[in-house]
Amino acid sequence: MERFRFGAAFHQHPWIFALLAGAATGFVFLGVGGRIAMRLFALHNGQAPGWSIGGTVTVVFMGVLSGIGGAAIRAAAATWLPRRIPPVAGTMIFAVGCLLLTLRGLNPVDATRLAYFLPLTVAYMVAFEIWWRRRRPVSTDSTPLERTTAHA
Repeated sequence: MERFRFGAAFHQHPWIFALLAGAATGFVFLGVGGRIAMRLFALHNGQAPGWSIGGTVTVVFMGVLSGIGGAAIRAAAATWLPRRIPPVAGTMIFAVGCLLLTLRGLNPVDATRLAYFLPLTVAYMVAFEIWWRRRRPVSTDSTPLERTTAHA
């Protein structure tokens, strides 16, 4: 009987890895980072300092959901793009999708909001993409040469 190895599941199932890694990076960058950016934005606009548990939990939860959404875009791009397309195409689809989701979430879009929140989106994308490329399954986003030599 073969033992289940948790690390092997990440390599065999890109969606499991993507959703868990997306939730973790979304928590850190979009959730916690987003809450800090919201507080700084409020101070920038002259609002009185203050925190609320309900507001913080909501922002962090939305950061986790947004991280999962971005990860789903990345996993979909890696899974459904034809193999002949260079792997960088999946990265570009991921980046454009995340930026569009960020612009959709900012209401209204202005320079100040972009200055506070866009760096968090970029940090999330970079961190997730690094994690994705280190742990990605051999069957996705790899060239034919990488797929044949990975099992040798």
